[in-house]
Amino acid sequence: MKLRRLAWMVLALASISSLPAGPSVFAADAEPLRRVEFVSGGLVPTVANVPLWIGKPLGYFAEEGLDPNFFFARGGTEVAQAILTGQAVMGIPTVDPMLIPASRGVEVGLVGVYLYFQKNIYQIAVPKESPITEIGQLKGKRIGVISFGNPSELYAKAALREVGVDPAEATFLPLGVQEQAGAALRSGQVDAISNVDFTFIAIESAGMPLRVLQPPPLLAKLFGQPLAVRRDSLRDDRRTVAGLARAVAKATVFTLANPEAAVRVHWKMFPESRPKNKAPAEALKDALKILASRAKVWSIDDAPIHKWGYLDPGRWDPMVRFLGLEGKVKDPQRFFTDALLDEINQFDEAKIREQARAFRPAD
Repeated sequence: MKLRRLAWMVLALASISSLPAGPSVFAADAEPLRRVEFVSGGLVPTVANVPLWIGKPLGYFAEEGLDPNFFFARGGTEVAQAILTGQAVMGIPTVDPMLIPASRGVEVGLVGVYLYFQKNIYQIAVPKESPITEIGQLKGKRIGVISFGNPSELYAKAALREVGVDPAEATFLPLGVQEQAGAALRSGQVDAISNVDFTFIAIESAGMPLRVLQPPPLLAKLFGQPLAVRRDSLRDDRRTVAGLARAVAKATVFTLANPEAAVRVHWKMFPESRPKNKAPAEALKDALKILASRAKVWSIDDAPIHKWGYLDPGRWDPMVRFLGLEGKVKDPQRFFTDALLDEINQFDEAKIREQARAFRPAD
């Protein structure tokens, strides 16, 4: 983990200074910024999560007096561990590392403070020419998942249970994301894959049309990952927690208003994340497809309350059922607090959108 942190930190710092927007985090007359650690899932910084970090070169974190360093863990459980052990102040874990221990009587000291993904990002897909058209037809089939224990496996098993199929009647194979998953589907190693949205976009961009299977009603109600912190951080360092989340909220508004600018800022921060095997126009086109998909899960247009990061308490029951923990977790709502949402939303959305639309990053 430390090696991944160092490598990407060097790349990011080497490129940030070339960005023309936002106040400089190195301004001589500015107050020193507080260095904080922020952990994200995935081994590398992907364009699918640009709102987490583009606020750094755009100046949003500096406005909060913060200088975040981003590092990357293998998945939601590792993200949770990094926060719990103090390696990071904030991150985006999945909620299963909170709920599953709680079902066994173990209280994990994590709490969500901002809902980053308003909706679930996992789906199940098959080749478009496949005779499989619905979840129930996956009985006896081979399903590729990101890894064992990953939410992609949990999602696939829950989908099968919801349509009356015992998950034991299917075979699950760990494939990772993008290239490996696409190759396994193309070769017939698996009949379907359960994966994140941007993997399907990458597979289709490589020339393999897919059919995304309609999820059961329960799974359509799921929410995605929150920004989470330790409970003692929320108690003792409220200003930092709110500032980090507010910068992410601003960057989300920026990204939705001008996704192309967001992609280009991301590539400036992390030049090694720009695809090397594609022409620039093609790489940008594919990146914009990913952000178009992510816009559906970042948007709060369908939320009952127009606040960035809001989580309707009623959405916890479907999540508990999804994990098969009915009756085993008391008061799951305690793993998320809206105590900071008013502070987090104290910014001018219209001003951010105006900045985004006028933004012209250098290539």
